[in-house]
Formats: sequence, C-alpha cells, structure tokens
Amino acid sequence: TYYDVHVRPSTIRNIDKFRDDLYGRQTIVHGLLRYARRDPGKAMAMWQRYQTQFRFADYQRQYIEENLVIELSKFGHDVAPELPRYSAEVLEVLADQAIRTRNYRDLVKWIRTMPVSYRDTPKWRYWYGKALIDLGDAEGANVLKELASERTYYGFLAALLMNLEPALNQEQLSIDPANAQTLKALPSVRRMSELYAVGDLPNARREYLYLFDGLAEEFRPELVFYLVEMGWFDQAVVAANRAELHDFLDVRFPIPFIDTFRRHAFETSIPLPILFAISRQESVFDASAVSLKGARGIMQLMPKTARSTANKIREKQPDLDALMDPLINIRLGAHYLAELMTRYDANRAVAAAAYNAGPTRVDEWLRRFAGLETVAWIEQIPLRETKSYVKNVLAGSYVYSQLLGNPLPVLAAHERRVPSLHD
Repeated sequence: TYYDVHVRPSTIRNIDKFRDDLYGRQTIVHGLLRYARRDPGKAMAMWQRYQTQFRFADYQRQYIEENLVIELSKFGHDVAPELPRYSAEVLEVLADQAIRTRNYRDLVKWIRTMPVSYRDTPKWRYWYGKALIDLGDAEGANVLKELASERTYYGFLAALLMNLEPALNQEQLSIDPANAQTLKALPSVRRMSELYAVGDLPNARREYLYLFDGLAEEFRPELVFYLVEMGWFDQAVVAANRAELHDFLDVRFPIPFIDTFRRHAFETSIPLPILFAISRQESVFDASAVSLKGARGIMQLMPKTARSTANKIREKQPDLDALMDPLINIRLGAHYLAELMTRYDANRAVAAAAYNAGPTRVDEWLRRFAGLETVAWIEQIPLRETKSYVKNVLAGSYVYSQLLGNPLPVLAAHERRVPSLHD
C-alpha cells in the first residue's frame, strides 16, 4: 500500500483502503503529501475526512497541516491555518501570502513572530521596512536605510524604494609583485597552467584545489589575480569567494568576450548588463560547461532551444560542439534572451525566470499571480532555484551596469509590475 500511494498518489482518495494502525497512518501521511504536490486543494479536502476517522498523533497532524499549507500557498491559495504552533517555514509561507495579498498588517505580524535568524535576513528586513512604511510607521524608513547600505538584491531594492544610491562597497584588488613572482614559480601553479592550456580542465581543477588548500592566506589575492590573467574566470570567481575577497567586484564580476557581448547586445537591443549577469549566473563564463540536463556553453543553451533560435534568425543549425564555441553560444543565447524580453514586455525579472525555468512555467505563474508588483511576484515563484536565480540576475545586472559605466536601476520604471499575458 505504501508503494501504491508513492507511485500513484491518487490512491489516497480510496479511504477504505487503509487501516487505522501505525503502518496505515504513516502510509496516509506519505500519500496525502504526495497527492498535495499535484492538487493541494483536494488533498486538504481528503485530510478533513481522514483526520475524523483515524487516530493520528499530534505530531502527525502538525506535520500534515504544515505541509498542506505550504503546498496550497505554492498554488496561490490563501490559507489561514489554526495550528498549535507555527514553524519558521510556515511563518514564511504566511508572510509570502501577505505579500501577495498586500496585507501589510498581517505581514508585520508574521515577520515579528519569526525566529530572529529568519527575521534578520535581508529578505524579511526589506519586507518589514516596506510594510511599516505602507502602514505609516516611520520606523520602516530606518530599517530600509540601514539595509540600503548592503550590497545585496534586497539592499538594492531598499535603496530604490528610498531614492538612495545603491551601495557597491567596492575595493580594488591589491597585488604584491614579490608574492606574484613567488606564486608563479610554484610547481603546482606551473602544472595547473599547463593542464589548463591544453584543455585538461578536470586535472587543472585538481591542481587548483591542491594549490588553494595548501596556500598561505597572504598569497590568495595573487592566485585569484593569476587565474584572471589565465582567462579562467569561473575558477577565479570561486577562488575569490573562498578567499573571502567579496568586495573585489572586478574579479567576482568579470567581463570576458566584451566585444562579442557588446555586438550581440546592440544587435538584439537588450541591455548589455543583463547578458553578462545571465552568463555569470549560468556558467560563470565557462565555455566548457555542460549541465546534468544537457545545457551547454557560456549561456547554458539546451540543444533544442539553440536549434529553434538558430532557425528563427536563419543561422546554420548548431551541433553540440558548436554550442561550446563562445561566439556561437553568446550569439544564440542573446537572441533567445531577446525573444523572452519581447515576450514579457522587456521585464528583465520575468525574462530571467523564463530563461531558467522555461516560458511555459512562467506563463502559468503570471496567470496564477497576475497583476502583482514584480518584487512581490518574484517571492511567489514556486521553484526555489528559479526564485534565487532571478534575484541573483537582477543584482548582478545592477553591478555590471556600474562596472560597464552604464548605470541601470535594479528594476526600471516599466518593470515595477509584471506584464499581462498577450493572446
């Protein structure tokens, strides 16, 4: 029976199939939550029947109802659970629901109820400050002004809301020439460089890991700079993060293939910063990157998407090897992104979501959460990976706009609300 509800969750609709014993109740819990991922409304209705006929333990009731609340919220249902206690995860669901419905009084209540470790994250500080301002509480401005001093997605949003200059907090990487010479003379550095030069990236990465782990801290800035000199941008970004060189944006946000990116940004009429931000998020400019799903190259194009895009712009159909060529990959990626930007009224947030999760899913989310402000819509994205992806792309796009000398707000005026779907 447990196997049946796992493979066919709809089996849970046959209430007479289950016994009121330990195994039966465990099977019901598993089946209800599996079913809830497909149809949380029907799963909740089934739960109302089951809980009156079976002797569930209190912890099972809490577990089922919390997870049903979470699944219902993903599908855009408003929920008002009456639980003996609220986990941090459920409080976040209720707060996201309050964002969706613009119920800022409830939003403040739920945020104040969260554990401090949740409440003090940039996300909830931003929404707490925004909600307080909407309710006429001057404390909200203080919350947002403090947050605006941080180089994060929510820090940039706070600055936008308060009409402040977003904080980059940038530093220039300082290199000691003597340390640089010592580093280049190390046998492990020479081996790493030679392996990278002949295209043996797996062994080059092994040498890098061996080198980094054994390298004295004072030599790490020189290693990061050397990786940039090699053109090994993805490894340079990883090394900068591991070395906690977070404020050295020239290293953490590299600008390779600038002529190619600039040409195709001009050709497709899309902002250059978002092309860089998407590429950084997709592969950190690793031309050899291949995802588990088969996406390839710098802009991580799926072969089917690449062929479709090539057909639309009357280009030769690329084979798998061609997609590893940065010139071809960037051209096709730029045209595909331009197609999404046109589809979604030049809203970078929605286009980025579609680039990651596909336009079919994004169209569904636009219908489910129609008419929302873009920042609120992003919070409702059901896929955690896509939600994080969009925030990173918007923040990265702002950073790149500053580095490229073409400042753009984290959200432009026309992007403040998600577009309506066109027939």
